[in-house]
Amino acid sequence: MIEVAQSPTLGIRAVLAARDIKKGQLIETCPVLLVPIQEEDFLEKTVLWKYYFAWNKKFDALILGYGSIYNHSEEPNAEVGFDYDQNCAHFRALTDIKKGGEIFIDYDWDLNSKRPLSQALDFDGRLS
Repeated sequence: MIEVAQSPTLGIRAVLAARDIKKGQLIETCPVLLVPIQEEDFLEKTVLWKYYFAWNKKFDALILGYGSIYNHSEEPNAEVGFDYDQNCAHFRALTDIKKGGEIFIDYDWDLNSKRPLSQALDFDGRLS
């Protein structure tokens, strides 16, 4: 359903649709690696500072699979939701996405900041 390739608009690595994806369709479920908040300072001293999400008050999360490769748009065509019971992230299409189209999520954070994504990304990510 998806592939990693160069973004046609940004010129960097991106997640693209390998086939047409319908609005509301689950794109990917990714396991997460939980990192204790106390280790956040270590993350911020590595390239990983750009890739971790706020998970809860005790943990940050590194999303595995392609989850950390989706690029940002203020007009996203997908959303990410966290399933705290299963320790995974679900990516779902907000609009129809054509084959070859880049899949964007809204990071909802200051791109110049060295902080994880805000909890505002949270929604009920359980599969329906």
